[in-house]
Amino acid sequence: MSFEEGRGFDANTVGLGLGIFWGSLLMFLGVIAMVTGLGAGLVEALSHIHVGYGPTVFGVFMGGISGMVYGFIFGAIIFRAYNVIFARG
Repeated sequence: MSFEEGRGFDANTVGLGLGIFWGSLLMFLGVIAMVTGLGAGLVEALSHIHVGYGPTVFGVFMGGISGMVYGFIFGAIIFRAYNVIFARG
């Protein structure tokens, strides 16, 4: 994440970082729920947002992919808005 003088943050880089973080977190939660059963309620709640996500091998990969996509989109939109609002001047 770099902040260049007068240009703000690179929204695509921040989006990529947030996407990798959120996708990895969903995969970690899915594996924990699959192996131990802990957090199964949270995985169930998140499965309503992330299509295909669940405490199965297939569900873990689907959650990771959709988490990366959603995280990238969210991060890119938020930091583009940040750049428009705060980085001008």
